[in-house]
Amino acid sequence: MKKSCLLFVVCCLLFVVLGCDNSGGLPAGSNPALPAGSITGFTFTENHSLHLGSLNVQTGGTVGFFGNVGGATSPYAFSLVPGEGAGDNNLFAIGIANLVVNIPAPLYALTESRQYFVRVRVADAEGESFDKAITFFVAPTPVDVDG
Repeated sequence: MKKSCLLFVVCCLLFVVLGCDNSGGLPAGSNPALPAGSITGFTFTENHSLHLGSLNVQTGGTVGFFGNVGGATSPYAFSLVPGEGAGDNNLFAIGIANLVVNIPAPLYALTESRQYFVRVRVADAEGESFDKAITFFVAPTPVDVDG
């Protein structure tokens, strides 16, 4: 009986010493359902003053900001891409981490109060990418009720 207990203890020690575990070689805290380096998404925060006549709807104006890129390896970059939800890509450009109006002369600004649709891709240093269709609304020119 003592020999079998000793053999059990030796086997347990070998298991611990060799570092055998059930992680499948993934780093601590990794999600095995996602491939290493997979981008899981990003956020887009719309500028609160998107209405006709504001500086934010003129060429160079900021429509909104990108952030919270999940699973990306720095550095990462945003770009406009074709595909479903990209109907208005031609009216916009990507800044460092923001969406800006990019309308040439003679208009230089968004002129319609409506929903706009763009498709954005974030890509990281490892070549991983994630696409997202974004919709935002440009409101009509506010009415001055004070006269």
